[in-house]
Amino acid sequence: MPKPPIFIYSSWRTGGTAFVSCLKANTSNILFYDPLNPALANIDRALNSKSDSWPSNHPRNIEYFNEYIPLFSSGKMELYPDQSHFKFRNSSDAYKTQLVEYLHELINYANTLEKTPIFKFSQLEGHVNLLRTHFPAALQLGLIRDSKDQCDSWLEQLALGNTSFFDDTLKLINEDPNFFKKNSKVTKLEYDKVFATYYAGLASVQSELDLTLNLYEDKFDDFVEKLEGDDLKEIFMLAFRELKDLDSRPTFEDKFNRMRQRSLDLMKEIDEVKNSTMWRATWPVRTLINVLKKLT
Repeated sequence: MPKPPIFIYSSWRTGGTAFVSCLKANTSNILFYDPLNPALANIDRALNSKSDSWPSNHPRNIEYFNEYIPLFSSGKMELYPDQSHFKFRNSSDAYKTQLVEYLHELINYANTLEKTPIFKFSQLEGHVNLLRTHFPAALQLGLIRDSKDQCDSWLEQLALGNTSFFDDTLKLINEDPNFFKKNSKVTKLEYDKVFATYYAGLASVQSELDLTLNLYEDKFDDFVEKLEGDDLKEIFMLAFRELKDLDSRPTFEDKFNRMRQRSLDLMKEIDEVKNSTMWRATWPVRTLINVLKKLT
């Protein structure tokens, strides 16, 4: 008998990857990590996407997209939706059709393996109602985090030279201004404004989810009690046990040394410093100071 899917909506830097890695440890599940990630447009990129290849803070040795590899050889990944038609909330009808067909195919594949299909989505919060309509048996679960802590994590990545969270969010906002209630474009350097605009959009669709979970603050036993059905309860209880034992977070010393080295590297890049504002040049150092204040 097919097992209902679990849809987990996890915006960037909410602890979602560590959490779903624990769900993945249960061999009765199959995890489809970030099924709309650009790396899935190409098998070589999918094979080379690993947690150790960038300063992710993710658990070590995660190969993000292994579960998809058999689907490339069978031709099923040709259903991967055309991401040029994606918007945070107001995607085209053609895109929505592609998305539903693609997810159905992944679920069918999980059914042939007799496993519970679990999806870890990034940036699909605006499509919850669409997926609820087409997958009524699915659990729609959102992972959330205190907004300041989440923004600090984005800024830490920025200090390490990873601008992708702000770049991709800026694109989401400017491509769907009606949803994000923006009459004019947000610019790249307005980091606080970019995050605040995005987070307000996230908050506006949270009520569409069945449940939300803050991994950093909520009590796991209380969350499990809200679930319906023994099968779901067991899946999440096993994951929470794994999570408690997971040594995934960098130590204070690791974080200090990594950010210190990034700051020194940036200061050595004389041309970049000359061609940037002093604010940009000193941002890694200032972020490092803020992290130190928080952790000491």
